[in-house]
Amino acid sequence: MAALVGSGRELWQIITGQSFLRSQDQVGAELQKNKLRLLNGLLFHKPPSDASAKSLKEKKDVKKEVKDFTIRTSKFLGLDELQTNSLIELYLAQEFRESLEEWETKLSDERYAQTLLARLADFYYEDRIYILQSIKHLLSYSADDKHPYKEKYDDCLQMFGDQLINKVIEQYKVVFSREAPSAETHGNAMDERQVAKWALQCLREQCELLETVFLYYKEYEMHPTRLLEFARLFKTQGFGCRQTNKHHFSPGAEVFVTRLGFLSSLILIEGLDLEYLQETPASAVPNHPIPQDQDTFKALDRLITGWGDNPHHAPVLLGWAALRFVALPDDTSPTTRKLGSAALNIGVFQYLSGLLNTEPFSGQTVLAGVVRLIVRGLLSTVLSMFHEDTLGGIHDLISVVTPVLEQKQLCRLFWESDQTSGLGVLLQSACNRFPLEFSPLLRLLTALAVDRETTDRVYEFMSCLPGYTELLEENKHGDIQGSASGTVWTLLRHKALYRASAGLVIPAGTQGEIINSQGPPVVRWEYTFNGWMLCSCELDSFLQYSAGGFDAASKQLAVRVTEVAEILNKMLSFDRTLTETLQPVTAKLYPIIQRLGAAPNPPIDVVASCVQCLATLAQYKPDKVWLDLQQTGFLPFAGSSHMDVNKALSGSGMYAGNYGNLLMSLERPSGYYPVTIATLKLLLALAKGLQFQEGIIPAIVFVLKEVFASFYKWNYTNLKDRQEIGRRCLEIFHWILFVSEGKDETMDHDSKDTRLTLREVCVNGLLYTEAGHSVLEILATGVENINNVVKLQASAFEGPGQDLIQMVKLAFSVVNRLLLLKPADGETTSPLEQALTYHAGGAQQGKHLVSVIAQYVYHRHDVRLTRLATLMLKRLSQVAPMSVHACLGDQAIPIRDMYLTRLQAKTEDLRLKVVILEWLTVAVETQPGLTELFLNLQTKEGKEGVKEFTVGKNSCLQAAVDMIEAKKQGTYLCPPELHCAAVAFLHALWQDRRDGALSVLRGREKFWESLLLPLQKDLPAINTNPQVVTGQLKTCAHVMNIMAMEVHSIGSSSLNKELKKCLKDFADKKRFIHWSEYMTSLVEHLCEEEGPVDPAHLRENPYLVFLSACRVALLVAASQETTMHLADKNMKVKIIQNILIGITTLVSHLDSVLTVKAATLLTGLYVALLPHWKGSLQPLDQLERLVPILEDVVGNSQPLEKIKTPLFSAILTLLKVKGEDSITEDTELVSRLLSVVCTVVQEATVYRPPQPTESGKTAGTNGQGENNDTGNGDSGIQTAKRDTYSLENQSVCVLEALCSVPEVWLEAMRRHCLLQALLSTVETCLNSRRNLSFVETAMQLFLTAAKEPKAAFVLAGSGVTQHLCIPLSTTYQSPQDLSGTVLSSLNGSEKSLDAPSWTGVYRMSLDLEALLLGTLKHDFLSDALDFVGVHQDRMLQCLFAVRSSLQPACLLEVEKTSLFLFQLVHHSREWQFHLPQLHQAMKEAVCHLVHTCAAMLSRPRLLDHMVQSNTKQPRGTPTRQTSVTRTLRHSSSSDDVDKPSQELLQVQARLLRILGNSLSMLRHLTPNLCEILLDQAMDVSEYPLMFALAFGSPTVDQDSPPSLGTLLACVNLGLRLLVKVEPSRVTSPIKSPGGPAPVQKPVVLYILENSLLLLMSQAARYLREPGIPVRDKQLMKRELSTELGTFLLSLQRYIKRGAPPSPGSSTLPSPQQFQRGATPRMAFGSSQEHAFFQLVNTFMKRVLR
Repeated sequence: MAALVGSGRELWQIITGQSFLRSQDQVGAELQKNKLRLLNGLLFHKPPSDASAKSLKEKKDVKKEVKDFTIRTSKFLGLDELQTNSLIELYLAQEFRESLEEWETKLSDERYAQTLLARLADFYYEDRIYILQSIKHLLSYSADDKHPYKEKYDDCLQMFGDQLINKVIEQYKVVFSREAPSAETHGNAMDERQVAKWALQCLREQCELLETVFLYYKEYEMHPTRLLEFARLFKTQGFGCRQTNKHHFSPGAEVFVTRLGFLSSLILIEGLDLEYLQETPASAVPNHPIPQDQDTFKALDRLITGWGDNPHHAPVLLGWAALRFVALPDDTSPTTRKLGSAALNIGVFQYLSGLLNTEPFSGQTVLAGVVRLIVRGLLSTVLSMFHEDTLGGIHDLISVVTPVLEQKQLCRLFWESDQTSGLGVLLQSACNRFPLEFSPLLRLLTALAVDRETTDRVYEFMSCLPGYTELLEENKHGDIQGSASGTVWTLLRHKALYRASAGLVIPAGTQGEIINSQGPPVVRWEYTFNGWMLCSCELDSFLQYSAGGFDAASKQLAVRVTEVAEILNKMLSFDRTLTETLQPVTAKLYPIIQRLGAAPNPPIDVVASCVQCLATLAQYKPDKVWLDLQQTGFLPFAGSSHMDVNKALSGSGMYAGNYGNLLMSLERPSGYYPVTIATLKLLLALAKGLQFQEGIIPAIVFVLKEVFASFYKWNYTNLKDRQEIGRRCLEIFHWILFVSEGKDETMDHDSKDTRLTLREVCVNGLLYTEAGHSVLEILATGVENINNVVKLQASAFEGPGQDLIQMVKLAFSVVNRLLLLKPADGETTSPLEQALTYHAGGAQQGKHLVSVIAQYVYHRHDVRLTRLATLMLKRLSQVAPMSVHACLGDQAIPIRDMYLTRLQAKTEDLRLKVVILEWLTVAVETQPGLTELFLNLQTKEGKEGVKEFTVGKNSCLQAAVDMIEAKKQGTYLCPPELHCAAVAFLHALWQDRRDGALSVLRGREKFWESLLLPLQKDLPAINTNPQVVTGQLKTCAHVMNIMAMEVHSIGSSSLNKELKKCLKDFADKKRFIHWSEYMTSLVEHLCEEEGPVDPAHLRENPYLVFLSACRVALLVAASQETTMHLADKNMKVKIIQNILIGITTLVSHLDSVLTVKAATLLTGLYVALLPHWKGSLQPLDQLERLVPILEDVVGNSQPLEKIKTPLFSAILTLLKVKGEDSITEDTELVSRLLSVVCTVVQEATVYRPPQPTESGKTAGTNGQGENNDTGNGDSGIQTAKRDTYSLENQSVCVLEALCSVPEVWLEAMRRHCLLQALLSTVETCLNSRRNLSFVETAMQLFLTAAKEPKAAFVLAGSGVTQHLCIPLSTTYQSPQDLSGTVLSSLNGSEKSLDAPSWTGVYRMSLDLEALLLGTLKHDFLSDALDFVGVHQDRMLQCLFAVRSSLQPACLLEVEKTSLFLFQLVHHSREWQFHLPQLHQAMKEAVCHLVHTCAAMLSRPRLLDHMVQSNTKQPRGTPTRQTSVTRTLRHSSSSDDVDKPSQELLQVQARLLRILGNSLSMLRHLTPNLCEILLDQAMDVSEYPLMFALAFGSPTVDQDSPPSLGTLLACVNLGLRLLVKVEPSRVTSPIKSPGGPAPVQKPVVLYILENSLLLLMSQAARYLREPGIPVRDKQLMKRELSTELGTFLLSLQRYIKRGAPPSPGSSTLPSPQQFQRGATPRMAFGSSQEHAFFQLVNTFMKRVLR
């Protein structure tokens, strides 16, 4: 027994081209594989048998419960047991909606078993229908030359031969004669409901089989005996009415019974072959096959002549009458006439009209086309043989002919055939009766316009009508004259046909003929006129009559207006050139709409037809239609324009217009909505075409609030109208959301666009009004409801099911777009989002709406619906704040299983598979629960008890990996789109670090080989097939990213062996170079592309995705050279060259967003690779390539900061590389580079000064305007780091680097006046306290320039002090900047001081002033005095702040200040002359500073405690801590700290440098020692005393003044530190656990010598001071002698231990020298080197004795 290898639906999808298998060979193979199933059809399903039951029971792989259930199902369905088993397997795989793991255990539950039986029955019934529809499809398109599978279909049918029709007829007889099942024969589950479903299924199968027969004989001739067989069969069956199971029919079964009658009648007419009578001459009529077979002919004659009691007999009677009339020309019996009369009495034409307007004969399917062809043959034959007047009224004939002629092929055939016979007779007859009988001609002509060509023929025909027909009594007796016979009449006077038109006048002398002998006489005047002009006059007449109300005459005119509007609409829809020609007629529609809209009870069909015509016209002239329509007041309008969307949606100030009145007063009460449907079409046309769409906003608001929000609640006479209204509303929204523009982005940013847009109104209307609920109601239709409607529709491709599917698809598109366009600044969640995410909604009460959406995966009829539902889930996974997994509830596992089933199915649609993988890719990042559900990873105990992950039975991971197997890539099993989606999913797993999934993938055999295979293959040229290559590009990009992430995250030793091998192979084949070369070709193609690029989709652009992936891969390769095997120097150079080639190409085509973004990526890649590969590159060569690129970019008018910045960064990196080929040797290149840099800086400072940014505001001030500085925390530091890479900063840094070529540098600066521009910009930034990073960079440039004398002179001449002096006061605001700022130390280093800060700018200015003063001497003195005068308060506060704060920032500023004062004290006299008070204050402050430093440095434990207090508790300490501090502060202990901290060593070193600077400064303010000792005439009053005559040890207390004891403390401090310094090396630092201490021996010696000099000088000054008592002088001598003697003895002991003393002859270094560590090496070896200490000894012996 043949099992079911696949479902009928799968076979149907493959045959119709809706599956994954779409090539001709694949379709042909499926047809060959299923030939027996197609041939046998329903007979393929066999009844139960003992043999099959025995075979089933012997199966060991099927559980007993399943076997029992299978046998029960077999009995219930009447199906073979083995086939039933296959059916259950198919159902479980394709339709089962529960967990596959539990269904077997539930079979013992009777209720569950009966439910499952019912679902299996539905699945089985649908499977049978799909098999029949597959056969129908073969027959429908086997002769269609345009169909792609025509040859395969034809081959299959040829293979079947006559067996096919015999089998179909046999199936029909079997199905018709089947007896209804019962509970006794089919089990207790076969209740009345199931019997009714079975009976309905029988009717459906009968219809499908008869349609198959009908389509079969479309191409094959029906033998007369077969016709006789059909006639007898159909008569016996009562043309489908005598059903044996009629008593089991449900109410909907009558539709199928009627369709059976129609099909029976059509098959018999088809068998008559009436077309033969049209195609052959009269002499050959006897050769007709039926008359030739006399026996059959007579049998048919006897059979048919006895008919007449069934409406389905009518067409057959009429057709047989025509055939009999031709076949028996000599027959004198009235049989033929009786047959025709019987047909007319039954209502043959009404019957045919009803048939042609019934599904499936009314659509556009092949079946409907064949039906129209058969009916056309019948009508043509009858009209050729009989006069139309003998066939009944012309209106009945027209009602049949119009749907026939609306088919394009038949319409063209009509115009090409003879108009004097066949259907052409009807046109002539209608023309002869026009305009007396107005409708027939217009209805015919409307049907005859089906394309551009036929429309032109209709227009020409209507433009020249040959005669005018009217009642004779319409003429006055004196105006006409009759002939003797009374049949011909002549006009005696001109006759105006219409009062309003002077063009339609029948001239006098025109003759007319009486054409109606019965009833009132009708005359046809021989007058040729323009029918379009007459139509215009009819419209005018209607306007006149309708003004007085709607009586019988006006209603008749209303019908004419409707028909005129319909023909206008039809013709304009095919030929837009007629808009101007027919404008006089279409212009009359506006006043009609206005008149009827305001009337109390107007004919709404007239309004609808007029609006429908204007909707078509609006497709070509929307602005003109809108302008004219505004005058009618038809559409809703607003009294005033709204700027706020909420007010607009509230409806305030808006009026419903005439349409709104018609809707509320007529359409909704009646349930008939033609005006609404037409108006929606009009609004769609206006929305598409209007240049300024603001005008229709009120109409759209009305549609949102009054139509779409409640349309599903209205009453309907025809339910199709509900779907039509919903679909048309959604089409409007769809257009607005997808195509209509939002805010005008081209407007100047300074002028805010406040106009409302259609998109804004539509988005907010759907999100925040009841209209959104309507969309969700449509989404919640559910798969069950859709499947039920589809099941009952007559055609697989047309019907109410397809309309419903289309509406749901539109709803999905609209909601998906809504979620994308939702305003980002929305404060609250919209009602639509709440309904979508937080609770159940719509028709499926009890289910979450997300679950209803997900269950569309069970829908199989239209794969696009499932695709859109999956896209919706993807969007929800991205934007909705919820767990999709939780929303699915108990349906999560079944839905997952179905998604995976469709993902793994070989016949499933490709796009659906791609969308599923895209959804899972998004879910990996945003939906962890859903991801775990689909991954379905299981854990097991591995080796050594370690848990290992394995893939479950249903896992998307398995499906994705199977798709990308190496052997499948490049075949139909893994096309590029699917390959890309699968790899993107794996890429998402790596990005989200799903370690469980990654461990499974890494352990899979040949995974890395399959994954990396695309990178080993060469892609075709991008120009060959861009669409295919772009998909492959994204695939390669994802693979590169996975490879890079794996190498980066996993150490080289832990990498998979297979991956290592693949990487080695990748490098050996030089694939890095290949892809870099391909990248250049890709860039060239990208530059050639034309057309706009949507910035919103820029991230998904395949070119940019590929470039970004190459960037990631190369950066990882650069950092992991060994692992990636990229250590070859030549390979690096080649890759860099290719990148530069790409950049060069791009910078010459920076005319689109795409090329700018690509250039940004490549320049970023280049600058990121430089630090890694600069050792392999020649800097000068790289600079020679970069400078032309930079010139092109700078010369571009666009703002390209993101390209310029990395280029400048690269240049800066190359300039810092120390190599043999220095750029200083190539002055021409330096000049070019300087020119470009100066241009950029000039643009950034003069033409486009740096703008204050939010980051700048954050870094500068807080909300209260206080200085945040670097104490602001991490945010300030991060902001400063971001600013460091700005274009202005980089360009200024390059300027600084090029200062090494001063001549060229100065020339460029002068040429561009750049120094003045920079100074002005810095001044502006300082005043506004913005752009901190730029200010620091500029200050660093000034510092570097100041080191060169020429540059320093130019800088001073540019007014650096004048620009910066006063604005610098904004960098500090209060003393809290010194004492209140807390800076954390990073591991004891001073890195935190490198962070940009405003106080740092001030410190740099101190350095700059000191440097300029030291370089320019007196030339800069006045500027320096101005500077110190402006900032004197800050300096004084700074010098005194050391007592209370030991923060690094504070100490650094003190150091910079002391260094500046040291330079200024060289000009002490000028300083004292200009600023005497400040001079004195500074001197005192420095003395106190020396006192404080000496006090702290002399007490290491106290200093350590103060450092800890400042670090841990900067804002205050507890009382106990204060007492400890006071005790330590007064302690005289000078013991060292056992384990000094790094912070302590740094503070100690900083204080020593400050002490050295201060002593150096004071040394210039005390008399020269030799001069004061030897020159008795010296004026000692010039040097006031600075230190008090006291010898106590200094303390930190404020009441302890500086004294000689302070200097002695400095001497002892120097000696103590000198002893601690390692004696073996001069510059050996003091060791510490944290690393080398910053205190160095030269600094200690410098302090020691300066302290001694200052002490001796001050002592000599005291001795020369006349106001000092002699007793005090003696005391001083005694104390100093004792202290210095002790010092010399200690020094002598130190020297004896081997440490060299300080050279007495050496020149004391300057503070700059010892600060930079540039103090010359001092060796205390020779006796001359002891001269300084001998001088001290001599001073002690000679002066102090």
